[in-house]
Amino acid sequence: MSLISNLVPLNLDEQKQIFWERGGDYNPQFVYARDYSLAVLTKYGLPSRLEYEHSQAYLHQHSLKATSVIDHPLSFIELEVLLRDLCVRLGMAPITLVKSRQQNSRFMMRDDLTLSVQWPAKVSQEQFVSVLNHEIQTHLLRRLNDEHQPWHAQMRQRQKYWKKTEEGLAIYNSKDKNNPDLRQAALLYTLVYLAQTADFKTVYQQNLRLGLSPARAFTNSLRVKRGVRDTSQPGGFTKDLVYWEGYHQVAAYLRDPTHDIRDLYWGKVGLAEIEDLRPQAITTGLIYPTFVTT
Repeated sequence: MSLISNLVPLNLDEQKQIFWERGGDYNPQFVYARDYSLAVLTKYGLPSRLEYEHSQAYLHQHSLKATSVIDHPLSFIELEVLLRDLCVRLGMAPITLVKSRQQNSRFMMRDDLTLSVQWPAKVSQEQFVSVLNHEIQTHLLRRLNDEHQPWHAQMRQRQKYWKKTEEGLAIYNSKDKNNPDLRQAALLYTLVYLAQTADFKTVYQQNLRLGLSPARAFTNSLRVKRGVRDTSQPGGFTKDLVYWEGYHQVAAYLRDPTHDIRDLYWGKVGLAEIEDLRPQAITTGLIYPTFVTT
């Protein structure tokens, strides 16, 4: 099983019920299939005070309570049509869209060229295009292109080098370049930072103060306290810092006119590796996003 799968508590339902019964005044005691060391839980790094302050300032300026109402959500068939059209424009094999009632995220790209949507879903065309830019035109294309590269066999072992660039580029591609919505990335960074010194209850209360529902507050607290059995103790899984830090690093990189976004589509590569990998990178036969000039 993957690290993410193993970080789902075996007794999650039981502990969640106790948490609600006690009105949120409880630090869950989780049981996991296996224990992970601090080095594994923090393999993506630790949040910095400076970036925490930046994320806090962003959240103060952009309320999490502001949600848009979708008057005409797309039907499943309309989602399929948009996905099929993108595959045609990319010149790649069709991607299957499937419904799921099990996953936590709205959309998830699977390894078998299947895009899973949490159903029922209320998604506008603009939102779905953003999802396609994120899941297909970033994550999937980089994965497929990596298969052509001499470093492909080490892709999973190298994840700590490219993960931040991966998620940063995905956000960069799926947002309005002039006015990106970084509320979720800023929120997660804030919570990751807090989890390093605070217990589960404190992280949960911070979610509520930011205007989130109790259900979402619990889910977010679980995300950043994953891997800790006794959540009255500090620490947790720091993966969610990659979105905020990754976006800003990618955006800064691409503001330099000497940098080419196509280099980030060699495969699963990180910004810091680009120049070292350049001599061996294969650049022919790769698939580039529809919004990149080849």
